[in-house]
Formats: sequence, structure tokens, C-alpha cells
Amino acid sequence: IKRKSSQEKDSIVVASHAPSGLSSDFTSYAPEVDITAPSDDYILSFNKDGSAKTLGGTSGATPLVTSTLLAFELIAGGKLSTAQFKDLLQKTAITHAKDPARKVTGKGYLNTYKIGAVAFKLKELCKSKVSIDEKNKCIQDRLNDSSIYDFSQEIKDDEVMKN
Repeated sequence: IKRKSSQEKDSIVVASHAPSGLSSDFTSYAPEVDITAPSDDYILSFNKDGSAKTLGGTSGATPLVTSTLLAFELIAGGKLSTAQFKDLLQKTAITHAKDPARKVTGKGYLNTYKIGAVAFKLKELCKSKVSIDEKNKCIQDRLNDSSIYDFSQEIKDDEVMKN
């Protein structure tokens, strides 16, 4: 069911990676994985009684992806479908340094910074659109333009990753 839902672009399947960049020991490994987010076993949370605990794996990685996509919508000012979000995640992903040959951990690492930068570009490009329908159409049309993802004149990706 998960594989079919992912293939039909009805869902986004998230995997977890450790600080080392390697996949968490307790995460999804499958062709339907779309993106990998940092979680491992280091996400701070709290029990009902207020005591601290950590969680991880896909249970920790999924809220990171969800909050990134919500921030995108809030900044850009428009709504996207699940298929469009999936495409955005994959077009902005940071390539795995040691990408497994089997391609079972998604397109790469979640790149929240770049998704935010794309959202700010879209906000500027579509600011003249007044109605939500016009704004949504403007955002959706621009997402298909590869130049929206190009920051080579503004950001040196290799420097960001090095630093």
C-alpha cells in the first residue's frame, strides 16, 4: 500500500539519517522512500508528565519534513498538492554523500534552507497576484521552471556544505 501510494504521488515517504549522514539503523529502506531527514534518535520531545525523552527514526524525521513544507506554504503564500511537494523535496534535496547503490533511501537529504529560499523567490515573483487561485497558479507554474532552484549566483553550494 505504501509503495503504491508513493508511486501515485499520494504520499511522501520519509527515511531517517544519523549525524554521520548514514541511514539510521531503524528506518525505512525501500524504493518508495522520497527523502531522508535528520532524526536518528536525537529529537527532543516530552512525555505527558513533562519529562524529557528522545525519539527518532521516521517518527522524528517525518515532522521535520512536514514542518518544512508548512513553512514553504506560509512563506510563498500558496498551496501545493502532495505530488508538487514531493517534486519540490526531490529537486532541492542534497545528494547523499554515500548514496546506496540500491537507491532505497530517497533522492537525498532534506534541504530546508533551499526550500525556504525557493519559497522567498516565489513570494517575490508572485506578489502581484491578489486572489489565492492566481497566487497558487503562479507558484505552481514557477515550480516547473528549473531556474527557480538555481542559486549559483547567490550561494556557493560547495561552500555551504563545507562550512
